[in-house]
Amino acid sequence: MKSKYFLLGFIAIALSLSSCKTDSGENVENQNSDGTEISNKDYSDFVEFDLRPYELKASLMVPKEDRTLIKHELDTYTWDLIKGKQTFLKIQDWGMIDGFKRYLEELDKQSEKVEFIEKEKNFTVYKLTKGTSKVTYHTAAQHEIDGINYIFESSDQGLSEEGVKDAIVAVKSVEAIINE
Repeated sequence: MKSKYFLLGFIAIALSLSSCKTDSGENVENQNSDGTEISNKDYSDFVEFDLRPYELKASLMVPKEDRTLIKHELDTYTWDLIKGKQTFLKIQDWGMIDGFKRYLEELDKQSEKVEFIEKEKNFTVYKLTKGTSKVTYHTAAQHEIDGINYIFESSDQGLSEEGVKDAIVAVKSVEAIINE
């Protein structure tokens, strides 16, 4: 009698443990440098882009489908990531200054209508409406790399609703490269 209960208990435990594993690791979550969580499955259509050749000790994820280039003049404080034929992201070096705070202050001064979709400590996504009908989407995030604050933001022209999704993954995926 005891062996039947032991066997049933063993089967119940085995079944409960087998239902706890993830599907091939795709839903495992990690944290990036600003503390936001991104699941690994968000990166399935992205590749890592190393920024070290452009004087930045960091990398970020960019969409696979288009070729990504950097436009940067040595010893300047701005980098443009070109995806296809247009600027996809802009990176600005703010030194020790809280560039994100200044970024939000500039948004408050905009004459266009700004509607925040998501707003966190060092990250935002918003919709910008110019006039009565032109709607663009924007995102920005601040990351500290080697003690320097950098703003990673979508292009000034803005993106489509679908395009900003790629920009969000890119700005949230920034990782400092340490010990180089």
